[in-house]
Amino acid sequence: MTFIYSEDPTRGIVTLICVFAAVPLVGGVVLHYWPKTRIGKRFFLNGPEEDATMANMPVNLDLEQLRGRFGRTVSSLRPAGVTNFDGRRVDTITEGMMVDEGQWVRCIDVRAGKVIVRQVDKPDLGDLENALFE
Repeated sequence: MTFIYSEDPTRGIVTLICVFAAVPLVGGVVLHYWPKTRIGKRFFLNGPEEDATMANMPVNLDLEQLRGRFGRTVSSLRPAGVTNFDGRRVDTITEGMMVDEGQWVRCIDVRAGKVIVRQVDKPDLGDLENALFE
């Protein structure tokens, strides 16, 4: 670089300005196109697929079936704890209130893999069972 300044200082300054402008420009173009090459694909991580969201994960799809169902608390919910839904123990949380052990709750929502429950009075399961067999 010093030999350019020795010939003509103006040419040296112009060259310096071009280098400072060209390096970021070329770097940006390389970083834009390099991940699309075969070698670049090995260097960069791929993002998640478009349909790969938390809601579509198999575990969360299984928890979605609990929405609207009744269960009984196995432990105190303060506000998190364990609830029994038809013999299946599930980690649950409440909307902020505490629920004692052995109380009836109903699943009101499933968000991001968390089952949200609300305390209810004892449901009349006889009517529910009869409705299933009719």
